[in-house]
Amino acid sequence: MFNGGQPGWTSEQLSWVIKDFIIPYKPRLCFFKAGINDLTLGIPTERIIDNMKMVMDSIKNVGTIPVYQTTLYQRFNKARNLEINKINMEMFNYCKTKGYHFLDLRKILCEEDDIKAGYVGEDNTHLTPEAYPVWAEALNPILRKYGL
Repeated sequence: MFNGGQPGWTSEQLSWVIKDFIIPYKPRLCFFKAGINDLTLGIPTERIIDNMKMVMDSIKNVGTIPVYQTTLYQRFNKARNLEINKINMEMFNYCKTKGYHFLDLRKILCEEDDIKAGYVGEDNTHLTPEAYPVWAEALNPILRKYGL
């Protein structure tokens, strides 16, 4: 298992790690989650969606199974959360069309269009240690499907 994420990176920047971390290691699955840094930097929603589609397609094109994980809400930021809903809905439709896995983390880490208080830190964005076992449990059905 390898984590190619980088703090503060945008969805486009994450596409840069494909050649360094996916191609050489040839993982069976790649779980992809991004978007919040893009929104914080003011990148338009349409561009974020295009970047995410490009990353998912690039993962598939190198022979790895892509798994999209939803962008999570920012606590108490209704306007931003509406944009997050747009991103996730578009990516749901895209994944369905392309046959990619779509893992909706909002079902387990969020409620009422906001992230649960116990799962987010003081910055209202980054997850607390309590959230990670819940997230890990959500990965298990996909991992089991591929015998991992």
